[in-house]
Amino acid sequence: MKRTVISLSIILFVCSFSMPARADICTWAEADTWGVSAPGKLVRGVLNTALGWTNLFVQPFKGDGVMNGIGAGLSNFAVRTTQGIGEILLFWLPPVPEEPMQDCVFYDWGTMERQM
Repeated sequence: MKRTVISLSIILFVCSFSMPARADICTWAEADTWGVSAPGKLVRGVLNTALGWTNLFVQPFKGDGVMNGIGAGLSNFAVRTTQGIGEILLFWLPPVPEEPMQDCVFYDWGTMERQM
């Protein structure tokens, strides 16, 4: 059982780096229908909770200066992690029109551009 869980975790980790795997994953949570929004919020909540700490290392290198980047990294880390926990607990609720940070951690990394 332990070997299966480890193997599955490695496969999911490797597959998560392909661009099609994360192309729409962050926009699902912003859908108008509950059937798309609920699983999207759950996935986005797990991603933000698990990967929110990466803002501590990404933000200082964004070009606004190291001290501003450290401050932005700390605030994004706190907001993303808190919002992720909230979305995991409350994913089953209908979509909220305005959220603190609507996108997920992939946008902070610069690997995806937000489309309005």
